Amino acid sequence: MEGYTIAISFIGIFATFGGAYLGAKISGEKASKISRNQMIMEDLKMYSINNRNFLKDFDENIDKALIKKVHNKRELSNVLEF
Repeated sequence: MEGYTIAISFIGIFATFGGAYLGAKISGEKASKISRNQMIMEDLKMYSINNRNFLKDFDENIDKALIKKVHNKRELSNVLEF
């Protein structure tokens, strides 16, 4: 009877440590994956903000350039009129 008790105890100890190892391994892999995804999302967010600012500046500069061209054409047409 004692042999069975000792065998079951060893199996229980190995099962406990095996379960703890497996749980820690899975938890670490999930944490690593979540961290990687968070970094990707932060990069995408930063790129989105930078792209939005670039397009806003580009749009404003295009508007200013067009206004200057129209203004210069009016001045040119006034000079060319006799």
